[in-house]
Amino acid sequence: AKSEVSMIAPVMRAGVSERLSGTIDRLLVEDKKVTVVDFKHSSHVPRDAQDVSPEHIVQMAAYRAVLQKIYPDKEVCCALLYTRVAKMVTLLPEQMDTALHNLAFSVASLTMSQKKAP
Repeated sequence: AKSEVSMIAPVMRAGVSERLSGTIDRLLVEDKKVTVVDFKHSSHVPRDAQDVSPEHIVQMAAYRAVLQKIYPDKEVCCALLYTRVAKMVTLLPEQMDTALHNLAFSVASLTMSQKKAP
């Protein structure tokens, strides 16, 4: 696994070109799967994926969308690790898809230099 992986990618949100910039806390790339884990230090620890804050779902959904472009033949899974209680919550693909759909979010085409695996 790699830690503190920087990500910058061109995206579209509601028809407006933007640049997504963020840092993935842990990134694990396996033969058929990519796992993204973001550490959360908040006092609110969700019971399950349905209880995760919308902002965190959107953040992870955006990371997932970019990584799906970089690793088109791999499943991309996202989870949040709540450090106060050492609880991992895996996000559901459909909740991330819905979050991006509601924002009219998409990842622009990536150039070869942008596709370099972290």
